Amino acid sequence: MTVAWGSVRAAGVMAGTTIGAGMFALPYVFDRAGWLLGAAYVFAAVISVTAIHYLYFRALETVGERNRLLGLVRNTFGNTGFYPAFFVVVVGLLLALVVYLILGTEFLRVVMPQLDGGYALFLFWAASSLPLLLGLRGLAKIEIFGALIMGAIILAIFFFSLTAAAPAREFFQPREIFLPFGPVLFALAGWTAVEPIYELISSGPRTRRGALIALLGAGTLAAAVLYFLFIEGALRLSLPSVSPDGISALLRLPDWGKQGAGLLGLFAIWTSFVPIGLEVANELEKDMKLPKVVGLSVVVAVPLALVLLGLDNFIRAIGLAGGIFLGLQYVCIIAIGARIVPMNRISRLFFGALGIMFLLAAAYEIHYFVIARTPS
Repeated sequence: MTVAWGSVRAAGVMAGTTIGAGMFALPYVFDRAGWLLGAAYVFAAVISVTAIHYLYFRALETVGERNRLLGLVRNTFGNTGFYPAFFVVVVGLLLALVVYLILGTEFLRVVMPQLDGGYALFLFWAASSLPLLLGLRGLAKIEIFGALIMGAIILAIFFFSLTAAAPAREFFQPREIFLPFGPVLFALAGWTAVEPIYELISSGPRTRRGALIALLGAGTLAAAVLYFLFIEGALRLSLPSVSPDGISALLRLPDWGKQGAGLLGLFAIWTSFVPIGLEVANELEKDMKLPKVVGLSVVVAVPLALVLLGLDNFIRAIGLAGGIFLGLQYVCIIAIGARIVPMNRISRLFFGALGIMFLLAAAYEIHYFVIARTPS
Protein backbone atom coordinates (compact mmCIF):
# COMPACT_ATOMS: atom_id res chain seq x y z
CA MET A 1 0.00 0.00 0.00
CA THR A 2 1.40 3.39 -0.96
CA VAL A 3 1.56 6.16 1.63
CA ALA A 4 -0.85 8.31 -0.42
CA TRP A 5 -3.42 5.53 -0.77
CA GLY A 6 -3.11 4.69 2.91
CA SER A 7 -3.80 8.31 3.80
CA VAL A 8 -6.85 8.42 1.54
CA ARG A 9 -8.19 5.23 3.10
CA ALA A 10 -7.56 6.56 6.60
CA ALA A 11 -9.42 9.80 5.86
CA GLY A 12 -12.21 7.74 4.31
CA VAL A 13 -12.49 5.57 7.41
CA MET A 14 -12.78 8.69 9.55
CA ALA A 15 -15.44 10.24 7.30
CA GLY A 16 -17.37 6.98 7.03
CA THR A 17 -17.40 6.49 10.79
CA THR A 18 -18.37 10.10 11.47
CA ILE A 19 -21.27 10.50 9.03
CA GLY A 20 -24.39 9.16 10.65
CA ALA A 21 -27.71 9.78 12.35
CA GLY A 22 -26.48 12.88 14.16
CA MET A 23 -26.84 14.94 10.99
CA PHE A 24 -30.64 14.72 11.13
CA ALA A 25 -30.72 16.83 14.31
CA LEU A 26 -28.66 19.65 12.81
CA PRO A 27 -31.33 21.47 10.72
CA TYR A 28 -33.53 21.82 13.81
CA VAL A 29 -30.57 22.92 15.94
CA PHE A 30 -29.46 25.52 13.38
CA ASP A 31 -33.04 26.77 13.06
CA ARG A 32 -33.42 27.13 16.83
CA ALA A 33 -29.95 28.41 17.74
CA GLY A 34 -29.14 30.36 14.57
CA TRP A 35 -26.72 29.78 11.71
CA LEU A 36 -23.86 31.77 13.17
CA LEU A 37 -23.99 29.93 16.48
CA GLY A 38 -24.46 26.53 14.84
CA ALA A 39 -21.58 27.09 12.42
CA ALA A 40 -19.35 28.25 15.29
CA TYR A 41 -20.07 25.01 17.16
CA VAL A 42 -19.31 22.91 14.07
CA PHE A 43 -16.05 24.78 13.45
CA ALA A 44 -14.99 24.41 17.10
CA ALA A 45 -15.99 20.75 17.16
CA VAL A 46 -13.97 19.93 14.02
CA ILE A 47 -10.85 21.45 15.59
CA SER A 48 -11.45 19.91 19.02
CA VAL A 49 -12.23 16.36 17.96
CA THR A 50 -9.41 16.35 15.40
CA ALA A 51 -6.94 17.37 18.12
CA ILE A 52 -8.25 14.67 20.46
CA HIS A 53 -8.22 12.05 17.71
CA TYR A 54 -4.57 12.95 17.10
CA LEU A 55 -3.86 12.57 20.83
CA TYR A 56 -5.59 9.18 20.87
CA PHE A 57 -3.54 7.99 17.88
CA ARG A 58 -0.33 9.06 19.62
CA ALA A 59 -1.44 7.24 22.77
CA LEU A 60 -1.92 4.02 20.79
CA GLU A 61 1.44 4.60 19.12
CA THR A 62 3.19 5.29 22.44
CA VAL A 63 2.12 2.06 24.12
CA GLY A 64 2.73 0.07 20.93
CA GLU A 65 -0.42 -1.96 21.43
CA ARG A 66 -3.76 -2.31 19.72
CA ASN A 67 -5.85 -1.88 22.83
CA ARG A 68 -9.20 -0.21 22.56
CA LEU A 69 -10.12 2.74 24.74
CA LEU A 70 -11.25 0.72 27.75
CA GLY A 71 -8.11 -1.41 27.64
CA LEU A 72 -5.96 1.72 27.71
CA VAL A 73 -7.97 3.11 30.63
CA ARG A 74 -7.50 -0.10 32.62
CA ASN A 75 -3.77 -0.26 31.87
CA THR A 76 -3.29 3.43 32.71
CA PHE A 77 -5.60 3.98 35.69
CA GLY A 78 -6.44 0.48 36.90
CA ASN A 79 -9.93 -0.55 37.96
CA THR A 80 -10.44 2.81 39.67
CA GLY A 81 -10.62 4.49 36.30
CA PHE A 82 -11.87 1.52 34.31
CA TYR A 83 -15.33 1.10 35.79
CA PRO A 84 -16.40 4.76 35.41
CA ALA A 85 -15.03 4.72 31.84
CA PHE A 86 -16.84 1.45 31.13
CA PHE A 87 -20.10 3.01 32.33
CA VAL A 88 -19.56 6.10 30.17
CA VAL A 89 -18.76 4.09 27.03
CA VAL A 90 -21.44 1.40 27.35
CA VAL A 91 -24.26 3.71 28.44
CA GLY A 92 -23.26 6.15 25.71
CA LEU A 93 -23.48 3.37 23.11
CA LEU A 94 -26.85 2.24 24.47
CA LEU A 95 -28.14 5.80 24.16
CA ALA A 96 -26.81 5.88 20.60
CA LEU A 97 -28.96 2.80 19.95
CA VAL A 98 -31.93 4.73 21.35
CA VAL A 99 -31.19 7.52 18.86
CA TYR A 100 -31.04 5.06 15.97
CA LEU A 101 -34.21 3.34 17.17
CA ILE A 102 -36.13 6.63 17.23
CA LEU A 103 -34.81 7.70 13.83
CA GLY A 104 -35.25 4.27 12.24
CA THR A 105 -38.88 4.29 13.33
CA GLU A 106 -39.45 7.65 11.63
CA PHE A 107 -37.77 6.48 8.42
CA LEU A 108 -39.99 3.40 8.41
CA ARG A 109 -43.04 5.65 8.67
CA VAL A 110 -41.78 7.65 5.68
CA VAL A 111 -41.71 4.42 3.66
CA MET A 112 -44.98 3.12 5.17
CA PRO A 113 -46.97 6.22 6.23
CA GLN A 114 -50.03 4.15 7.10
CA LEU A 115 -48.07 2.34 9.81
CA ASP A 116 -48.83 3.34 13.40
CA GLY A 117 -45.89 4.73 15.38
CA GLY A 118 -45.95 1.91 17.91
CA TYR A 119 -46.01 -0.79 15.24
CA ALA A 120 -43.22 0.97 13.35
CA LEU A 121 -41.09 1.06 16.51
CA PHE A 122 -41.49 -2.66 17.18
CA LEU A 123 -40.97 -3.57 13.53
CA PHE A 124 -37.68 -1.65 13.25
CA TRP A 125 -36.57 -2.93 16.67
CA ALA A 126 -37.25 -6.53 15.62
CA ALA A 127 -35.47 -6.11 12.28
CA SER A 128 -32.43 -4.60 14.04
CA SER A 129 -32.34 -7.10 16.90
CA LEU A 130 -32.65 -10.25 14.80
CA PRO A 131 -29.11 -10.09 13.31
CA LEU A 132 -27.72 -9.62 16.82
CA LEU A 133 -29.58 -12.63 18.20
CA LEU A 134 -28.63 -14.76 15.19
CA GLY A 135 -24.96 -13.80 15.52
CA LEU A 136 -24.70 -12.32 12.03
CA ARG A 137 -21.48 -10.45 12.81
CA GLY A 138 -20.58 -10.08 9.16
CA LEU A 139 -23.24 -7.37 8.88
CA ALA A 140 -21.00 -5.07 10.91
CA LYS A 141 -18.70 -4.84 7.90
CA ILE A 142 -21.34 -3.12 5.74
CA GLU A 143 -21.50 -0.04 7.95
CA ILE A 144 -19.44 1.88 5.38
CA PHE A 145 -22.30 1.44 2.89
CA GLY A 146 -24.57 3.16 5.38
CA ALA A 147 -22.27 6.19 5.38
CA LEU A 148 -22.20 6.24 1.57
CA ILE A 149 -25.99 6.12 1.50
CA MET A 150 -26.16 9.01 3.97
CA GLY A 151 -23.91 10.98 1.64
CA ALA A 152 -26.19 10.20 -1.30
CA ILE A 153 -29.25 11.36 0.66
CA ILE A 154 -27.47 14.59 1.58
CA LEU A 155 -26.59 15.40 -2.01
CA ALA A 156 -30.08 14.50 -3.27
CA ILE A 157 -31.78 16.75 -0.71
CA PHE A 158 -29.37 19.61 -1.35
CA PHE A 159 -29.70 19.60 -5.14
CA PHE A 160 -33.47 19.15 -5.02
CA SER A 161 -33.75 22.05 -2.56
CA LEU A 162 -32.06 24.48 -4.97
CA THR A 163 -35.44 25.03 -6.60
CA ALA A 164 -36.94 26.14 -3.27
CA ALA A 165 -36.73 29.65 -1.87
CA ALA A 166 -33.82 30.42 0.44
CA PRO A 167 -35.05 30.54 4.04
CA ALA A 168 -34.96 33.62 6.22
CA ARG A 169 -32.14 32.97 8.65
CA GLU A 170 -31.79 33.50 12.35
CA PHE A 171 -28.09 34.05 12.99
CA PHE A 172 -27.93 33.96 16.77
CA GLN A 173 -30.38 33.02 19.51
CA PRO A 174 -28.81 33.67 22.93
CA ARG A 175 -31.47 31.57 24.70
CA GLU A 176 -30.24 28.46 22.87
CA ILE A 177 -26.52 29.11 23.22
CA PHE A 178 -25.77 25.62 24.57
CA LEU A 179 -28.33 23.66 22.53
CA PRO A 180 -25.95 22.77 19.64
CA PHE A 181 -23.25 21.15 21.79
CA GLY A 182 -24.70 17.66 22.19
CA PRO A 183 -26.11 17.22 18.68
CA VAL A 184 -23.01 18.68 16.99
CA LEU A 185 -20.66 16.48 19.02
CA PHE A 186 -22.82 13.42 18.31
CA ALA A 187 -22.70 14.26 14.59
CA LEU A 188 -18.93 14.82 14.43
CA ALA A 189 -17.58 12.35 17.00
CA GLY A 190 -15.42 9.69 15.39
CA TRP A 191 -12.92 8.49 17.98
CA THR A 192 -13.80 4.86 17.28
CA ALA A 193 -12.28 5.33 13.80
CA VAL A 194 -8.86 6.09 15.29
CA GLU A 195 -8.34 2.44 16.25
CA PRO A 196 -8.75 0.99 12.72
CA ILE A 197 -6.80 3.95 11.30
CA TYR A 198 -3.93 3.11 13.67
CA GLU A 199 -3.99 -0.50 12.49
CA LEU A 200 -4.12 0.68 8.89
CA ILE A 201 -1.03 2.91 8.95
CA SER A 202 0.98 1.73 11.97
CA SER A 203 2.87 -0.86 9.93
CA GLY A 204 4.47 1.88 7.80
CA PRO A 205 6.91 4.64 8.72
CA ARG A 206 5.98 6.91 11.61
CA THR A 207 3.54 9.50 10.32
CA ARG A 208 4.65 13.10 10.78
CA ARG A 209 2.54 15.18 13.13
CA GLY A 210 1.28 17.58 10.47
CA ALA A 211 0.38 14.80 8.03
CA LEU A 212 -1.41 12.82 10.73
CA ILE A 213 -3.47 15.81 11.87
CA ALA A 214 -4.30 16.55 8.23
CA LEU A 215 -5.61 13.08 7.42
CA LEU A 216 -7.59 12.82 10.68
CA GLY A 217 -8.99 16.30 10.14
CA ALA A 218 -9.78 15.69 6.47
CA GLY A 219 -12.29 12.96 7.28
CA THR A 220 -14.00 15.05 9.95
CA LEU A 221 -13.99 18.14 7.75
CA ALA A 222 -15.51 16.20 4.85
CA ALA A 223 -18.34 15.12 7.13
CA ALA A 224 -18.85 18.73 8.28
CA VAL A 225 -19.05 19.99 4.68
CA LEU A 226 -21.69 17.37 3.83
CA TYR A 227 -23.59 18.35 6.96
CA PHE A 228 -23.70 21.99 5.89
CA LEU A 229 -25.15 20.90 2.53
CA PHE A 230 -27.75 18.83 4.34
CA ILE A 231 -28.65 21.65 6.73
CA GLU A 232 -29.11 24.12 3.88
CA GLY A 233 -31.16 21.67 1.83
CA ALA A 234 -33.27 20.48 4.75
CA LEU A 235 -34.09 24.02 5.88
CA ARG A 236 -35.09 25.06 2.36
CA LEU A 237 -37.43 22.08 2.10
CA SER A 238 -38.75 22.09 5.67
CA LEU A 239 -39.50 25.70 6.58
CA PRO A 240 -41.60 27.11 8.12
CA SER A 241 -41.77 23.95 10.26
CA VAL A 242 -38.52 22.06 10.91
CA SER A 243 -38.94 18.72 12.69
CA PRO A 244 -36.39 17.80 15.39
CA ASP A 245 -35.41 14.64 13.50
CA GLY A 246 -34.99 16.33 10.10
CA ILE A 247 -37.51 13.99 8.48
CA SER A 248 -39.68 16.94 7.42
CA ALA A 249 -37.20 17.60 4.59
CA LEU A 250 -37.88 14.16 3.10
CA LEU A 251 -41.63 14.75 3.17
CA ARG A 252 -41.26 17.64 0.71
CA LEU A 253 -39.63 15.42 -1.91
CA PRO A 254 -41.73 13.98 -4.75
CA ASP A 255 -43.23 10.58 -3.96
CA TRP A 256 -40.51 8.61 -5.76
CA GLY A 257 -37.80 10.64 -4.02
CA LYS A 258 -39.48 10.32 -0.64
CA GLN A 259 -39.80 6.55 -0.94
CA GLY A 260 -36.27 6.16 -2.27
CA ALA A 261 -34.69 8.37 0.39
CA GLY A 262 -36.79 6.67 3.06
CA LEU A 263 -35.65 3.19 2.04
CA LEU A 264 -32.01 4.24 1.74
CA GLY A 265 -32.12 6.04 5.08
CA LEU A 266 -33.77 3.06 6.73
CA PHE A 267 -31.01 0.78 5.45
CA ALA A 268 -28.31 3.23 6.54
CA ILE A 269 -29.73 3.47 10.08
CA TRP A 270 -30.06 -0.31 10.26
CA THR A 271 -26.46 -0.88 9.17
CA SER A 272 -25.30 1.44 11.96
CA PHE A 273 -27.50 -0.11 14.66
CA VAL A 274 -26.08 -3.61 14.23
CA PRO A 275 -22.33 -2.89 14.73
CA ILE A 276 -23.03 -0.62 17.72
CA GLY A 277 -25.12 -3.37 19.29
CA LEU A 278 -22.36 -5.91 18.68
CA GLU A 279 -19.82 -3.56 20.27
CA VAL A 280 -21.91 -3.22 23.44
CA ALA A 281 -22.44 -6.98 23.65
CA ASN A 282 -18.70 -7.58 23.19
CA GLU A 283 -17.80 -5.11 25.95
CA LEU A 284 -20.26 -6.71 28.38
CA GLU A 285 -18.98 -10.19 27.58
CA LYS A 286 -15.26 -9.34 27.51
CA ASP A 287 -14.88 -6.76 30.28
CA MET A 288 -17.72 -7.63 32.67
CA LYS A 289 -17.45 -11.41 32.08
CA LEU A 290 -21.20 -11.65 31.53
CA PRO A 291 -22.59 -14.63 29.62
CA LYS A 292 -23.07 -13.91 25.94
CA VAL A 293 -26.84 -14.30 26.18
CA VAL A 294 -26.99 -11.70 28.96
CA GLY A 295 -24.98 -9.17 26.95
CA LEU A 296 -27.20 -9.64 23.91
CA SER A 297 -30.31 -9.37 26.08
CA VAL A 298 -29.12 -6.01 27.41
CA VAL A 299 -28.48 -4.72 23.88
CA VAL A 300 -31.86 -5.88 22.62
CA ALA A 301 -34.00 -4.91 25.61
CA VAL A 302 -32.55 -1.72 27.11
CA PRO A 303 -32.88 0.68 24.13
CA LEU A 304 -36.48 -0.38 23.51
CA ALA A 305 -37.29 -0.10 27.22
CA LEU A 306 -35.85 3.43 27.36
CA VAL A 307 -37.97 4.52 24.40
CA LEU A 308 -41.11 2.97 25.89
CA LEU A 309 -40.36 4.62 29.24
CA GLY A 310 -40.39 8.06 27.62
CA LEU A 311 -36.96 8.68 26.10
CA ASP A 312 -38.57 9.08 22.68
CA ASN A 313 -37.61 12.70 21.96
CA PHE A 314 -34.91 12.69 19.27
CA ILE A 315 -33.22 15.92 20.37
CA ARG A 316 -33.23 14.92 24.02
CA ALA A 317 -31.78 11.47 23.28
CA ILE A 318 -29.08 12.86 21.01
CA GLY A 319 -28.27 15.60 23.54
CA LEU A 320 -27.82 13.03 26.31
CA ALA A 321 -25.76 10.67 24.14
CA GLY A 322 -23.62 13.42 22.63
CA GLY A 323 -23.38 16.18 25.18
CA ILE A 324 -22.93 13.99 28.24
CA PHE A 325 -21.59 10.56 27.36
CA LEU A 326 -19.63 11.32 24.19
CA GLY A 327 -18.21 14.38 25.91
CA LEU A 328 -17.07 12.23 28.83
CA GLN A 329 -15.59 9.66 26.44
CA TYR A 330 -13.42 12.42 24.98
CA VAL A 331 -12.43 13.41 28.52
CA CYS A 332 -11.24 9.81 29.03
CA ILE A 333 -9.09 10.06 25.90
CA ILE A 334 -7.61 13.36 27.08
CA ALA A 335 -6.83 11.84 30.49
CA ILE A 336 -5.06 8.88 28.88
CA GLY A 337 -3.10 11.10 26.51
CA ALA A 338 -2.04 13.42 29.30
CA ARG A 339 -0.68 10.45 31.23
CA ILE A 340 1.24 8.56 28.54
CA VAL A 341 1.91 10.88 25.56
CA PRO A 342 4.91 13.23 25.90
CA MET A 343 3.63 16.82 25.62
CA ASN A 344 5.01 20.31 26.02
CA ARG A 345 3.41 22.84 28.33
CA ILE A 346 1.30 24.49 25.64
CA SER A 347 -0.15 21.15 24.54
CA ARG A 348 -0.97 20.24 28.14
CA LEU A 349 -2.74 23.56 28.64
CA PHE A 350 -4.67 23.13 25.38
CA PHE A 351 -5.87 19.60 26.12
CA GLY A 352 -6.53 20.49 29.74
CA ALA A 353 -8.75 23.35 28.59
CA LEU A 354 -10.59 21.01 26.22
CA GLY A 355 -11.16 18.53 29.02
CA ILE A 356 -12.57 21.22 31.30
CA MET A 357 -14.80 22.47 28.48
CA PHE A 358 -16.24 19.00 27.87
CA LEU A 359 -16.84 18.48 31.60
CA LEU A 360 -18.63 21.82 31.97
CA ALA A 361 -20.68 21.16 28.84
CA ALA A 362 -21.68 17.72 30.14
CA ALA A 363 -22.79 19.30 33.43
CA TYR A 364 -24.91 21.82 31.53
CA GLU A 365 -26.41 19.09 29.33
CA ILE A 366 -27.53 17.25 32.47
CA HIS A 367 -29.22 20.44 33.66
CA TYR A 368 -30.70 21.30 30.25
CA PHE A 369 -32.05 17.88 29.23
CA VAL A 370 -32.57 16.09 32.55
CA ILE A 371 -33.35 18.71 35.19
CA ALA A 372 -34.75 21.78 33.45
CA ARG A 373 -36.73 20.78 30.38
CA THR A 374 -37.03 18.69 27.26
CA PRO A 375 -37.10 20.66 24.02
CA SER A 376 -40.22 20.26 21.98
